Amino acid sequence: MARKPKDLIERAARLSTDAMRRAVTTRHERRVPVEAILRQRPAALPQAAQMPSTNPRQRVFISYARKDRAIAKVLARWLEQRGIDVWWDYRLYSGELFRPRILAELKAAAAVIVIWSDTSALSDFVLDEASRAKEMRKLLTTLAPGFACADIPLGFGQSHAISVTDRSGILDALSEYGIVERVTGPALPRPKSLGLRLQSG
Repeated sequence: MARKPKDLIERAARLSTDAMRRAVTTRHERRVPVEAILRQRPAALPQAAQMPSTNPRQRVFISYARKDRAIAKVLARWLEQRGIDVWWDYRLYSGELFRPRILAELKAAAAVIVIWSDTSALSDFVLDEASRAKEMRKLLTTLAPGFACADIPLGFGQSHAISVTDRSGILDALSEYGIVERVTGPALPRPKSLGLRLQSG
């Protein structure tokens, strides 16, 4: 009688467990059962290295044009280093329906940082995301290097705009939405610029 797949899996598991129990290793010239080693708890990560909270009430959504991905990445990584939870579309999984996910994240975020540039000012997606964020009163306007305030699309020029490289300005603006740094390790410096060496356009 042929064995059922479930029986084969259970038999393989028992064989693996028995093999592990018989296995030994050497530590400081002592023979120690492997199962004793497996019972040991892994060392906890330092607090500063732990993942930030994924509470949407503390999450920042970054809206940008595909051509400005490098700028968005620098900003996102820097915010994450400060313990701020960030969502931008690189976090979309393969095969995921991106429109419903983007809309859900946009609604859930506490603040939306829009990176205006020559490209994003013409992007239907960025314009739509910025419009929705403005309606929800959580729009934070930033400018890519080389992009002037006068070139911000109509309907968004009344919002205060800061350079995307202005770290202190971005942190101060986020604090207005209740988003603050949550770094648990040594305090990080707050230089005035992100140090981007990128050309817009």
